[in-house]
Amino acid sequence: MKFTTIDSNELKRLIKLKGHTQTSIAQKVGVSSSYLINVVSGSKSPGAKVAAKISQILGKDVIEIFELK
Repeated sequence: MKFTTIDSNELKRLIKLKGHTQTSIAQKVGVSSSYLINVVSGSKSPGAKVAAKISQILGKDVIEIFELK
């Protein structure tokens, strides 16, 4: 199952609002910074595990951040 970012600008805002950077999120999820940047921008589609980890770190449900591709 692959997901896509619903709104990359909103996701960037949420990352900052929660006191994170894209690099810190990438480290916590266990992916490279470049991969996470591509996920946030919508050019890469995360799998269910990565989408769930990102959502959990940000305190949101997966469906608030991502949609099925």
